[in-house]
Amino acid sequence: MKKGFIVIALFCLILLLVILYNYNNFNSKQKEIISFNNKYLEFNKDEVKGLDITTVMNRAINDNEKNNIQRNENEEFIENEENSIKIFLKMKIDGKTYSMEAFEKRGMDEFAQYFGGVVFKCIDVTYHKNSGRIATMTFEALQE
Repeated sequence: MKKGFIVIALFCLILLLVILYNYNNFNSKQKEIISFNNKYLEFNKDEVKGLDITTVMNRAINDNEKNNIQRNENEEFIENEENSIKIFLKMKIDGKTYSMEAFEKRGMDEFAQYFGGVVFKCIDVTYHKNSGRIATMTFEALQE
């Protein structure tokens, strides 16, 4: 009788520890996702200067490289369903939308020089379905 009780108590203790471990692990992942998203959501505004756009593009490029996101033959990051991030800019000059890689190829210093004072607006944010992380952000120039 005593032996059976000890086995049941030990089983319950192990089960409780597994549940607590999984809960803690889930909370840690959620906090990391929130922290990651907040780095980008600070730019989800109606007025964002071009210099800040340079910052968010550099941040996205660095995060993609840190997460080993592959590039295609055009040197653009290949979106995945978990932790890739892409920044798009819709320019008022020609009405076209450009990826961050287009500006990366020419150099971020050049982008900052020409568009540093231009005001942009964040018009779209999408999230990865699998992870809840930001997948894309699109900004629109408010002036030429």
